[in-house]
Amino acid sequence: MNWPGSQNKRTKEQIIVSDREVHNHKSDVEETEPIGELAIFASLWKLFSSMKTAIVLLLLLALASVFGTFKEAPDVYHSWWYATLLGLMLVNLLVCSINRFGIAWRRTFSPAISITPKQVGAMKRSEQFCTPLPSQEATARIVTTLRSRAYKVLHVEEEGNISLYSTKGRLAIWGPYLTHLSILVIFLGAVIGAKFGFEGVVVIPEGEMVSVYFAKDSGQEKPLGFELKLHNFHIVCDNQGRPSAYNSDLEVFDGGRSALRKVIDVNRPLTYKGISFFQASYGLTLRVAVTSPNGETGSANFWIDVVESEGSVDYRLPNVEPQGIRLGGKEMGVFIHDFAPNFRGMVPKYMVALPPDPAALIYLNERYPSEMSVENWKSLGWIRSGQTVDFSGYKVTLEAIEYSKLDISRNPGLPILYAGFMLVLFGILAAFYINHRIIRVSVLSSEDGALVVVGATSRADSSIFDKDFERIRDCLKSES
Repeated sequence: MNWPGSQNKRTKEQIIVSDREVHNHKSDVEETEPIGELAIFASLWKLFSSMKTAIVLLLLLALASVFGTFKEAPDVYHSWWYATLLGLMLVNLLVCSINRFGIAWRRTFSPAISITPKQVGAMKRSEQFCTPLPSQEATARIVTTLRSRAYKVLHVEEEGNISLYSTKGRLAIWGPYLTHLSILVIFLGAVIGAKFGFEGVVVIPEGEMVSVYFAKDSGQEKPLGFELKLHNFHIVCDNQGRPSAYNSDLEVFDGGRSALRKVIDVNRPLTYKGISFFQASYGLTLRVAVTSPNGETGSANFWIDVVESEGSVDYRLPNVEPQGIRLGGKEMGVFIHDFAPNFRGMVPKYMVALPPDPAALIYLNERYPSEMSVENWKSLGWIRSGQTVDFSGYKVTLEAIEYSKLDISRNPGLPILYAGFMLVLFGILAAFYINHRIIRVSVLSSEDGALVVVGATSRADSSIFDKDFERIRDCLKSES
């Protein structure tokens, strides 16, 4: 059957004119063919818009990532060539997205409305109806029906042929673009986090305040920009006395005023000014306090590492250096030579988190730091926690104080990363769970009323249009 308007006969003169237009168009192309730098740019653009390029880059990234998982392998993920591969992959995504953006935009906001009835009939699903209704009334009813089914309807009339274009679920068109955009956003967030963020460690003895942290990458001491105080460190033990959890009561002071207070644990950090503090571990501080004859007091802290393994706790004195304590115009050197977590051999009822009777072998040097020879260091013997001894008019006291070790991090790119992950979810939702439906209708006038050709297409099975076609069929029935 030949649909009206489906065939357009051309005269010989029209064919000649058309051929001339094609020839002129070819000449224009040859004259404007890119040369020099433009040709190089065009070649690179074509290279990065290719799916083959994307597959090659993905394979290289996969191989590099597998290589980076080996224990003896160098740090792949921070190497310049791995960053280069990531950059090339992002360029590939960007170029592909730009190339296809125009198509998606036209499909969404300016689709081709007028096509021939023959093209409508060749769609994934199609039907034709004869109705006694005039073409204008039939069109009005179809438009009303489609809009009641949540379709957006556009229509044009050309030479007595009315064309309708209706669609819904247009967000599905943008699913791949949202996914591509999410990768770019995630990469941007990661770059910002790596450039302007940091990670570090804070160690705070109970009852004390700190204003600095130690950077994990360099070990250097850096300012926090505010002060952090540990009011109390608490260890939670199980029925056998084994530590099962621990938490820190922290308070932030900014400009001398309390700004925030919170009890944190492993799963509940404290965040202030973009810096998050996470409970990492704990340990013991041996504080040696020295009081001069005139009552002036100074102190030095020595850290004891606490290592938990298979239900037991091991206390280790790391390799420490002597520390100086200044009392008035004099400086005295303090050194812990050895440490005993259980000096008197006490047997606790349960294994506890911290040592039951800590003691330290302490040496003092009154000529520190000018005289560092062995004979200038005087032994005070073993001093237990809480004990005070006299030395040449000075009082020396040992205190065992719990400390809390906190991991800290600041990542200004984190909100951007979250936005990227949300875009991934929206992109997947749009691409795989939203069906983009298109229904086209051609209405042609006939002697007995109108001939209606309906065509529909979607990524899903054509049965999803059953109700739509049924409603269109019903609305075209004569009411008489």
